[in-house]
Amino acid sequence: MRGKVKFLVVFIGMLVSTTAIANSTEYWIDAYDLKTGKLVYKERHLENFKANTPIRYDIDYYRPNGSHFAKKTVSFNGRRYDPDILLKFDGLSYFELSRYLGNRTYQLVLRDMGKSKSQRKNVKPKGLVVVDHGIDILIKDKFDDLLNNKTLRFKYIAPARLDYYSFRITPISAKNGILTASIQSDVGLVRWITKPITVEYDIQKRRMISYSGVTNIPIDAKNNYRAKLVVRY
Repeated sequence: MRGKVKFLVVFIGMLVSTTAIANSTEYWIDAYDLKTGKLVYKERHLENFKANTPIRYDIDYYRPNGSHFAKKTVSFNGRRYDPDILLKFDGLSYFELSRYLGNRTYQLVLRDMGKSKSQRKNVKPKGLVVVDHGIDILIKDKFDDLLNNKTLRFKYIAPARLDYYSFRITPISAKNGILTASIQSDVGLVRWITKPITVEYDIQKRRMISYSGVTNIPIDAKNNYRAKLVVRY
């Protein structure tokens, strides 16, 4: 009996310890076309953490009728802002991949629509590197800086373009419990001719409410959806 009690205590301790260091979050995002306002797709997010460190995100994409059409895997591998990503579409050859090779080098792979072969390129950005969902982690980590009207600068890797770009996050306002910021090129000419992305975050909960701008979901071989993504926790 004493042995059973001891085992039970150890087992409960393990459960408590595991619960304290591991957790997951699930939420949905609705994407509405910026021009028409129509729902164009939905995203189901499952995010896994250990002790507030991101481990792996799984994102599934669905048409408005509920049919699944794509999946993205985001693997942090001990890195916060530059995870490895793989985006694949059901029944299509199209996919995007970004993978860290070490020594500040990233391998980018793209198989575009209608193409039978993949394109590959290695890039080696200098400075702070951000990939995909790493931008959300960066915003949360630097939330107080944004509230204090500071601008964040980084290199953003875009597998769909087989390249990286200089970007910046600039706070626009912090009122009514919402932090609004713009994400745009850090190069003056490019910034002048392109439309910025706008994000909104709940100040108290420090999590994203909405995202408005170009998305990573292609409409065709040349264009991606421009949409407002509304988060449903």
